[in-house]
Amino acid sequence: MRKHFNPFSRQVGGVTTALDAFGFDDSGIRLLPGTVHVLPRKETSHLTNCFVAWVNQTPLIRTGVIDTDRQAHEFLLLADAIYKRRLSFHREQTTLLPLRLSSSQLSSVELEWESVQSQHLALLSQKDKTREQIIHLSTGLEPFYPGRPQKVKTLAEAIEKLPRFLNVEAWTIYFAWYHAHLETALSHFSYDTVETYTLEKSIAALRHEVFSPFLAKAKERLFTLEQQLKTMETEKIEYLIATEKELFATRQDIQRMIKAHYDCLCEIVNSNVAMGKHHPQWMLCQITGKILQKLLENEEKKTLDWAAEQMLFQLLNDELGVMSAVNGTRGLSRTHVAFSIRLAIQQLKQQFPLLDIIHMAMHWDEITGRMNQAFAQQEKDCVERLDESLAVKCREYTLENLLKFCLPIAHLNEGVKAAAAWHENLKENPILLNMLPPCCRKTFKGKDRADRVALVVYHPDSGNPMGLTEAGLQLLDALV
Repeated sequence: MRKHFNPFSRQVGGVTTALDAFGFDDSGIRLLPGTVHVLPRKETSHLTNCFVAWVNQTPLIRTGVIDTDRQAHEFLLLADAIYKRRLSFHREQTTLLPLRLSSSQLSSVELEWESVQSQHLALLSQKDKTREQIIHLSTGLEPFYPGRPQKVKTLAEAIEKLPRFLNVEAWTIYFAWYHAHLETALSHFSYDTVETYTLEKSIAALRHEVFSPFLAKAKERLFTLEQQLKTMETEKIEYLIATEKELFATRQDIQRMIKAHYDCLCEIVNSNVAMGKHHPQWMLCQITGKILQKLLENEEKKTLDWAAEQMLFQLLNDELGVMSAVNGTRGLSRTHVAFSIRLAIQQLKQQFPLLDIIHMAMHWDEITGRMNQAFAQQEKDCVERLDESLAVKCREYTLENLLKFCLPIAHLNEGVKAAAAWHENLKENPILLNMLPPCCRKTFKGKDRADRVALVVYHPDSGNPMGLTEAGLQLLDALV
């Protein structure tokens, strides 16, 4: 079902944020701005809940799942239109990067693996047109299901490895983008210090890995095998199994090559601290490398909070000139959460030093623990004292984004309810609870209240969030 949507702008923390919607004509080859295909999906074959938020000419795309070639084509059609709009904002810049797009799929590997594979293969169908310009990442949603029965350890490990193998090509492209970022920065450095010479040597080592003929051959083989898998008849079980085995082996080969990329990255970000004294602009390149390092380490062993992972991916994409897109199964519930967090990061960047925001995202768990302890004390001036902290602002902006942008999207899909398990899980889920301020001054109909309304209940001793208050539950019910 296609509905009309009036684009609008709202202020979040004094930062103007705009929201546009895009639908498609019946042929799927023409964008229809100001319209949107909503749920239920059985009533449309188009890409659903397709919206774009803008903060200071930087876009953030959100959609439902992309599991057909047609939807993948529409997704790339949208990305191309958004890229051309960005070009119009930067006409004076003749060196604007080519279209780069990162599609982050918010699906459970355990519960929705078929959907993950479908989106991966659907985007693959567009690869001949875009090659290195688009990547697909499965970020997984296992942290959203902490209350599920414990799985056998070997099964849990196998499930954890699935997105790791699927994401290998995406990481090679991220390294290629980061290498190009370094080369551009290095071109502005004069070779007047030993540190610059040492840095050039480290970047050359990364260049060797990025442009390795062995890696290129493995990626071409991976592309061919995935194409075969996409078109293979499921009845030919023997050929299917043989192709899957070869695909697995090829991804293992690429994974080993990524380890070499990672070693070069560590050398770059750890051994050139002195560069900042001679070239202050190098510090941001180094910090960008540390974000990439942190995310890759998290891929191997989950150490980051899911919300922090969303923050760091947004920061990395922005620094590398990559357009960010989040894709959920329905383009609602979980998409609301990821979208609001990422949008909050873009809004904070308009007001606070970038390095401070990166530090907050890197240490989110530690900062969150301290804040929750303070909130749990229920001191009269507790919230007021923390109001100016960056992390509290991040929570407040996340809530404002949920209210000002996600609620209108949820209302367009009125009558569509979240799965009971997902809904119940969010009520006590620490990811959502840790991204909400303890209270707010707004009702969910947009009217101001004289007093703050509590949203989250905290344990009086540990400070851990225990669940949502009645007002918090009203917000959740409205969103899902």
